[in-house]
Amino acid sequence: MFVTANEKRLFKNIASNKREEMYQDITNFVNDVHQAGKITDQIRHKYRTEKLKSTQDVFKFRLSSGYRCLFKFMPDNSIFPLKSEIALLEVTEHDEQGDVGRRLDKQVMSENRDIISPVSEPKTQSTVDDTRYQRFIPMNQPLSVDALRSKLTENDNQFLYHLHGTQSEALETPGPMLLMGSAGSGKTLVEIAKALNHAHDDCRQLYITFTPMLKEAALRLYQQYENMPELKGETTFYDLSTFMLDESSLNDVNFMSFERFLTWLKEENHLSRYDYLRQISPIDLWTEIRGIIKGYAGNYYRNLELNQLRNHVDKPQIKEWMSEGLIEKQKGSQSNYRISDVERFFFSIEETDQTHIKALMQHQDLSEPLIDLETYLHGLSDKYSMFDVETKRHIYQFVETIYQPYLKKHQLVDDNDLALLLRQKIAADEILPYDYIYIDEVQDLSEVQILSLIELADTPSQVMMTGDVSQIINPTLFVKGRVGALYKQRFKGINLNADVVLNQNYRNGQRILDIITTLLSIRQEKLGTYTDDINEVSKAEELLASTPFLINSEKNRVLKNITFWLNVPNVAIIVSDIMAKKRLKAELEVPIEQETNIFTVQEVKGREFSKAILYNIVTDEKDVWDNIMDSPKVKDKAIITKYMYYFNLLYVAMTRAKYNVFIYEDKETQIISTLKPLFEIVDDNLETLMNIQDYDTEENRREQAKKHFNEGDYERAMTMYWQLDDSNQANICKAYRHIQKGEFEQGVLMLYHHNEHLAYALRYTEKLPIFELLIGYKLASFNYDYLIEQMKNKKINEMLKPYEKRDIYYTLLNDAVAMISDVQKEAAIRKINQMKEGM
Repeated sequence: MFVTANEKRLFKNIASNKREEMYQDITNFVNDVHQAGKITDQIRHKYRTEKLKSTQDVFKFRLSSGYRCLFKFMPDNSIFPLKSEIALLEVTEHDEQGDVGRRLDKQVMSENRDIISPVSEPKTQSTVDDTRYQRFIPMNQPLSVDALRSKLTENDNQFLYHLHGTQSEALETPGPMLLMGSAGSGKTLVEIAKALNHAHDDCRQLYITFTPMLKEAALRLYQQYENMPELKGETTFYDLSTFMLDESSLNDVNFMSFERFLTWLKEENHLSRYDYLRQISPIDLWTEIRGIIKGYAGNYYRNLELNQLRNHVDKPQIKEWMSEGLIEKQKGSQSNYRISDVERFFFSIEETDQTHIKALMQHQDLSEPLIDLETYLHGLSDKYSMFDVETKRHIYQFVETIYQPYLKKHQLVDDNDLALLLRQKIAADEILPYDYIYIDEVQDLSEVQILSLIELADTPSQVMMTGDVSQIINPTLFVKGRVGALYKQRFKGINLNADVVLNQNYRNGQRILDIITTLLSIRQEKLGTYTDDINEVSKAEELLASTPFLINSEKNRVLKNITFWLNVPNVAIIVSDIMAKKRLKAELEVPIEQETNIFTVQEVKGREFSKAILYNIVTDEKDVWDNIMDSPKVKDKAIITKYMYYFNLLYVAMTRAKYNVFIYEDKETQIISTLKPLFEIVDDNLETLMNIQDYDTEENRREQAKKHFNEGDYERAMTMYWQLDDSNQANICKAYRHIQKGEFEQGVLMLYHHNEHLAYALRYTEKLPIFELLIGYKLASFNYDYLIEQMKNKKINEMLKPYEKRDIYYTLLNDAVAMISDVQKEAAIRKINQMKEGM
């Protein structure tokens, strides 16, 4: 059984000092109903339970204080079939119960299917009746008063809510499904609800998202319900890179992450060494490699080159294909050809059942890490890249001759390489398929990654994906229609369901959405309308919603107020990019190592704050925005791709705050002038509105530091712990940061002193034999047989020698002596036992 309730609504008119006795009565009631499984005559008599007159199905029971608790009893719901539910509605006085009940009867069935973010700010007025947002609280056993109170006041993001409207439709829509939704629309909620619904059967499910932070948030939500006795299925949660590394029997030592890519570019001085790279930002270069050169899945086939075709097909067939315009000879080659009409070629070899050609193309699909040069230069839609042909040629040369050979030489893989390895294992039947696959934030994945995950499903139709194209700011060239094309071209007879869209924003109020809607209209006017566009509707309570303020004050005054925001938990200072962050730090005279909450838009994506200030987001790209606003409707697809980025940048930044968002711009721009009437203008009361003194407590700082660490933001976590004078936690964060950047030895050296982190450190000891041996011994990861064998084959002194002049040497030496003594003792005991057995 479930109890569903909203604590703020339940006691909306009840003073806090009166609630304790009420909590006891309510707990007794729900426990009795849980034990009986229904409202029995005995319960009706004990609690004076009856249906309220003039209502359809609102009931009441009496509290010992004389108040009434209004409720509904529902026998089942869509997420947990046939699971009964007590919906606690509102505690009211005797004389008001009729009026309140009739109001609730009208509202609750139409409104309580909604969700909302945590309520933590004080409210002074209300324009929206908060009779909604009921969370599911599972009752696997009777609840104590403290347990019920705790569950009603815990973080809202850890609980399911009734699904509403299109959310319910999404739950019932069969796969394969692509569910697009705006910011704060409940996409993750729907995916978790669907996973729980399917888990009533004995099945294997995989939930994949792009970052560890998003994975942990989804896992916490699922874990609230995974012990329900009706759930038989097994659901595994992973971030994408960890899953693919595990399946490929690799670890982070082998992974070329974006962080590690940036380190490599800097250490090798590539951006300065090659003229053609000097005008390309590292993010744009990574995007081009990850999203297109290595991540494009292609139409029917990724690579359109047919090398040594004469070894596979006779001359008459080649001539026939050439005469039909299906292939053409590559310039300067006698035996290499290129497919010129891939769709007709695909159906031609399908109809003639030329399995050897299909095998050749599929082999290239699974083995070639890059798409071929001609496809990259001329075979893609212009909207796939913001670069001209000549720049693209240089980028491809860089990837082919420098980047990819570096990966091969150092036994490294990036996320698209991992996707190819996964596809190879799937093709070889080396991986047990999953019954259901859930892919969150699909717009952050490359096409090759999406294809590999679809192929991982036992049936390609049992896949659900969610995403938001308005939040593509590290572009993967994601287009909703391309996912449909993947299904159409790769999985015969399976069509993608992509018609359900979540457009109800539960985070931001109408004031923010007026800006977002106007921004969308401008984008459509300038760049054209797309089927992926979402016209958002606010479902947030007005006083929970972020109010937009446009700051009209002198710059020095603004900077002074921003200084008060520095390092304060749960607020964000958002700038356009890394260079803008450096400029702001210089203006604020903030040392780089002493700041925790100045974020680029890329860094802030996926996060949520109480308050945010956007600093020169538009001014820093004034020339681009002026070009956008001055231009008639743009038709060049490459320019559209470039301009879309800036609209998405502003969208993501504007939708991060739950309560207040401030925007300051140095210069007047057309886009801000157009949006200006939708903002509250701030001048005289700037200091009052930007006051966040109550946020800055030691408890909040520790919680924020912990959150940064759990999100993998080790740099910010480390800085915040230093500020808290917690050197122990700061050093742990520093060690994790070293590992994140690929500096494994430094990280392992620091973590060696922290037993609770040794298991993590062990993952990075592949080329650090003494640490692998000692940490493995400490964690009992190796049995004595292995250790005895290692002692025979390796000389401990030689393994210790590189660390003789380091502070850690004597610690390692003592641990090695203890290990050797223990292993020798075990070896001696075994020898004695063998001698006894032989006597």
